[in-house]
Amino acid sequence: MSGQRVLVVSHGHPDFSLGGAEIAAYAHWTEMRRRGVEAMLIARVSKSAAHIGTPFIARSADGLEVLFSAPPVNHFRHSQVHRRVVYEDFRVLLETFRPTLVHFHHYAHMGLELIREVHKHAPKAPIVMTLHEYLAICHAQGQMLKTNGLLCEKAAPLDCHMCFPEISPQDFFLRETFIRSFFDLVDQFVCPSQFLRDRYRTWGVPSEKMLVLENGQPRGEVFTEETSTTGRATRFVVLGQLSRLKGTFVLLDAARLLPKSVRKRIRIEIHGSNQYAGDDFTLQVGQALNGLEETVRLCGPYRPGDVSDII
Repeated sequence: MSGQRVLVVSHGHPDFSLGGAEIAAYAHWTEMRRRGVEAMLIARVSKSAAHIGTPFIARSADGLEVLFSAPPVNHFRHSQVHRRVVYEDFRVLLETFRPTLVHFHHYAHMGLELIREVHKHAPKAPIVMTLHEYLAICHAQGQMLKTNGLLCEKAAPLDCHMCFPEISPQDFFLRETFIRSFFDLVDQFVCPSQFLRDRYRTWGVPSEKMLVLENGQPRGEVFTEETSTTGRATRFVVLGQLSRLKGTFVLLDAARLLPKSVRKRIRIEIHGSNQYAGDDFTLQVGQALNGLEETVRLCGPYRPGDVSDII
């Protein structure tokens, strides 16, 4: 892998936003560095004391960990409306680092236009994108959930208009066309699950461009049968952000439906941050935990390096 220069682009940094995609991108970059690959991480942050004239700030002495203070985007099209960031700042970074491969772990909050800049100004560098969810397909925060509560099996402009009556079917058609124009420039899509791959294949991404590969984890202790002994109670561990969209209430409702005799024999640990959940959600979680105190425990945020010890 000598001579490789890999640019990893992420919509967040786990030091500031503990989401799964952010953690996966950071672990990917860290592992490449451990293997001796010259890799640069660009991680978007919402607020920072940016240097005058550039949204990029080197966070490490070698300049290979970079924070990207990106201006707001058009969230309907995931388009970066501040052109200077794309066509001047990002272009200069590409021309300076000269990557031999670029891996996008996201485009949200940054802009799909970055993909075309790579295609134009680093034409020999393959473009890889990990599809962490369904934002490209679904305007409802990528949840593939209709406003009537039913699961959405297939996105279509008219169906999307039914969920968002203020947006015309024509606009949804143009949104899809716009996003596809950038996806067409991607050489390889990484899908963390077969289910996600099937959804994007139905949407129109060619099967031959998609590879199913689960998100990697930082190197840690090997988890074995011998070290998993938990005593008399069966232990369940949840790792991820607390959110209605992440299924927190589904879990608590399921726990409540268990017979009391079963609840006495299990322990459920929920590890994760509720930083994006809001006060109403936090209050509702507290209410949902009533009567489950001996079964469910909220353990708070965790770092990627903590996963082995938690397990």
